[in-house]
Amino acid sequence: MNDLQVKIILNCAFGIDLAGYEAPFRENGVDKNMKFGYILKRLLNEIPLRVCALRFLLFPFLINHWIFPKERELLHNIMTVRNFAKTLIANKRAAAAKDPSELDKGDLMSILISDEFFKDDVEMIVDECLTFFIAGT
Repeated sequence: MNDLQVKIILNCAFGIDLAGYEAPFRENGVDKNMKFGYILKRLLNEIPLRVCALRFLLFPFLINHWIFPKERELLHNIMTVRNFAKTLIANKRAAAAKDPSELDKGDLMSILISDEFFKDDVEMIVDECLTFFIAGT
């Protein structure tokens, strides 16, 4: 997946250009600022590897335990992305409170924020936007 695809999918999901945005990404115990699209691509590659690990196939009850340092880094990076998406939602809601036309832009996040079913559940909006990104890749 190239940078243009990531840019288009993120813009469709979140309604803003995140091409230049950098976020902290923890790797080998060190936090580095990396492009948001790169972080999502990395997570998209790492999460399935963890889920399909032999220890979880043999002991499925361990899936909710982040035992190893590499797994804790993965969890940290997942939470960074989720928290960033929550910040985007809060910013979009604040902008919409000042100017309701902010929700007429046609991006997925704006649609979900204005939908009766989703509007009060930030976690569901985050899940849907990230699922949209994953499906688009």
